[in-house]
Amino acid sequence: MATKEPESDSLLAELEKSLGPAEWSLIRKQMTKDSVIVVATTLELIEVALAVARNEEGRVKAWIESGEVTKPDLAMLSDWEKTPERTFLCVVVHPFVLIQKFGN
Repeated sequence: MATKEPESDSLLAELEKSLGPAEWSLIRKQMTKDSVIVVATTLELIEVALAVARNEEGRVKAWIESGEVTKPDLAMLSDWEKTPERTFLCVVVHPFVLIQKFGN
């Protein structure tokens, strides 16, 4: 039976610690750094964050190719600017901020 590596447990704990809701008005500041990544609700945000943190290129590339992981496009940005109180679920994987639609 395989056991989890302590580094994996530590990484997961660190990511879960940074996981939480944030309004667009706070996330917007990260756009100037081109560090915001949108994760589709069909994926588990923490799973994507782990894959990014572990540099799992194959998995991340597959999600990008399927459109489930992307940079915000102009239509998204325009919509979010109209409702700066819109809330997203976020997790930080330095230098990135992964966001996912949260609530309504």
